[in-house]
This record gives sequence, structure tokens and C-alpha cells, in this order.
Amino acid sequence: MAGTGGALYVRERMNAPLAYTAVPSCQEARGKLPLDLRPSTADSRTGTADGAQATCGGGGDTAASPTALVRWGLSLGGDAGADAAAQKRLFQSEAAGQRAAARLGFGTEAYWGSAGGGWTCVLGVREGNLSVRVSLRAKPYAKGACEAKAKDAARAALKAAPRR
Repeated sequence: MAGTGGALYVRERMNAPLAYTAVPSCQEARGKLPLDLRPSTADSRTGTADGAQATCGGGGDTAASPTALVRWGLSLGGDAGADAAAQKRLFQSEAAGQRAAARLGFGTEAYWGSAGGGWTCVLGVREGNLSVRVSLRAKPYAKGACEAKAKDAARAALKAAPRR
């Protein structure tokens, strides 16, 4: 019987939503993301009892150092399941009509956003109660190279956020 209880505990832990506790500051993110994030007027960080958001920008508008805007959105205020459900609703509203980003190897769900607004590529990824959106731009910048950089940056952005 003890073995069954242990297996059930592991399965529940594996299926439990990840619970992030905060969004990183831009200063913290600069050292953890594979982007040239410099202090910018786009940098911001806000928080309420229901969640937090941070936005960091930077870059040099070249393929080696693309202009970047990284945004974190965090749902808080309930248990891990309720917070993940709240973030899922927000994320799916944002992802409506966008191209699914399948098989990234990380995140719960993801989409490729419209490359409008001057951005070469945009990737949104949700994991539990946290979503990140990475927007990149450079001239010239091949779509494949942009998407590869956006994947690396989104993975690092999720890792940069503290969790339980």
C-alpha cells in the first residue's frame, strides 16, 4: 500500500499547476535572458493582490542584438489551480486567432503572435499562473532566426521568475 500512495503523490505533484510567486525585475532579468536588455523607458513593474506584471526592453535592432520587449503576467490571489485557471483565461483571450506554437518543449501552451507593429516575431508562452510574451525586431532578421531566439528568450524568462 505504501508504494501506491507514493505513486499517487508523485502523479499529483506532476499534474499540479506550477505556482510562480513573483515576476522578476528588469535588473534581475538582464542577467538571465539571452537578450541585450538595457534600461529603457519601456521598463515597468506593477503588482496587486491579484497578480503582477513586468515589462523589460532593450537591444540594438540588429540580428546579433535584436530590439526586444519581454512581458511577464502573473495571476495570484487564490490557490495554484485557481491562479493557473485565471492566467489560462487571460492567455487564451490574447492567443485567440494566433498560430499555435506546438512542441516547444516547455510551457503549458504557446502561440506565435502577429508580427505587426514593427516586430519580426512574437511568442507568447503560459506555464501555470505565469505567461511571458517575447517580441523581437531587427533589420534584417530572418523569421527562423527570430523564432529560435524568441524560444530561447521565453524559456529563460519563465526560469527567471521565482516559484514555489
